[in-house]
Amino acid sequence: MKATVMKWLRAIHVSARVKRWLLAILAVFAFLSIAFLLLFLVARSATQAEWDATQTGRTPAMVRGLVDAMTKYSSEPANVLPLSAQDDEVCAAAVVNAVNFILGEEKLKSAPAWSFSQKNAEQLERVYNREDDFKIENGRIVEIKDTGFQLSKMLDPGGLYILGYHYIQTVSDHKIIAADVDLNSHLMLLLGKENGRWYGYHLIHYPNEENVNPVKVERIDLMPEKLDLVYIWQVKGVEIPEKGDDLFMANTSLSYSMVRPWLNWGPNFLEYYLDTVSVWLLTTYSGTGQFPKIFNLGDQDLVEIPKKGSLFHGRIMGFYKTVPIYFHGGDSRRGIYGLEFQCVELINRFLVSLGHRNLERTGHADSYLWDADSKGLKSFLNGGPERPRINDVLVFDTSDQDGDPGHVAIIYSVTDKYVCFVQQNVGKKWRDCFPMKQTLENEWNITIPAKLSNICPPVAGWARIK
Repeated sequence: MKATVMKWLRAIHVSARVKRWLLAILAVFAFLSIAFLLLFLVARSATQAEWDATQTGRTPAMVRGLVDAMTKYSSEPANVLPLSAQDDEVCAAAVVNAVNFILGEEKLKSAPAWSFSQKNAEQLERVYNREDDFKIENGRIVEIKDTGFQLSKMLDPGGLYILGYHYIQTVSDHKIIAADVDLNSHLMLLLGKENGRWYGYHLIHYPNEENVNPVKVERIDLMPEKLDLVYIWQVKGVEIPEKGDDLFMANTSLSYSMVRPWLNWGPNFLEYYLDTVSVWLLTTYSGTGQFPKIFNLGDQDLVEIPKKGSLFHGRIMGFYKTVPIYFHGGDSRRGIYGLEFQCVELINRFLVSLGHRNLERTGHADSYLWDADSKGLKSFLNGGPERPRINDVLVFDTSDQDGDPGHVAIIYSVTDKYVCFVQQNVGKKWRDCFPMKQTLENEWNITIPAKLSNICPPVAGWARIK
């Protein structure tokens, strides 16, 4: 190569000094190219190794538990794609990775959405087809008949299904028509039901959500009108039991908003290489991963979820007896158990998990002590003879006449010296321990640490299911 360069330099009759500069520039360019190539190979290998580590055998109960987890904890869906891919339209790859992650094996292969079923023909069975409701018109795929569908009547609850949609405004119509295969331009993994509604997992960039995580779990009945269902496929050889393990998939990666500025820069032909290297350097520097970590909530009562990146309203910080504790950092909307994610909402969800009735709309936090009887609870004042127990509702308040709504928490540990509890709506401090002592008169008294005395109301007492 050097001889060729020298021959070229002699041919253009440049000075020796210019030749040296050009040779130096070429040498630097060659060095940087080789260094970048090595970085890319290391980054790709590390990403693949991290993904391979997720591919471990799953029991049927784990498979059901992972599918259920994606539905129950839809506020932060699991990112199963390498972060470098989430800035692109790779909905099919997202679904393939999700299925393979759930099953713990390379069951499906990635392909464009319209050729996905052909590439995976041996692993899929088409159980719903409405191609006849579409036609090709002026180079576009157009829906000519709108057909409704009821998933509950069509599908086996023990199966694993993938939905094929056509996006009305897709730029891929010419590719789909030329390929002469399926009509869908988008894929979604069908999940189970939650509160009577079907949910699905997919990756999609909505035009008005440029900086919002494109990985979503959404209600099927609320899908945009621009997405028309065309096919449903069942994954062969997968039978999901009715009951599964209590699992949670925690994103160990940085948030999409933090990663996105590192993506999609440079010329298009280099984008894949640049994004792979950029994300690998970013995750290595920040000590994060790219794929979810599975937590078995049944292994222990208290589970802390690692926090990578900034907290956001609705992010899960931990679990107590499989009940999630959320971060409150925005406006609360009314949910099934009260205003999300206020302290009382956690209490109501937890009590329901114990078989108690939902106490939503029955009063502020202090009412769990002062009006406990109407809630089916028995109250005990702080400083009395009754020792607090695990699962009691701890109530913080000055008095029943102070007009303050107070605060509530759930006791998860009791010793002769400390009471430990979990709580919501106190920032990052989702669990804490306060000192407790027994007096000579056999009375139990929980005190507020001195550093919190100016911001935390005193412990008024605790309440227990009758």
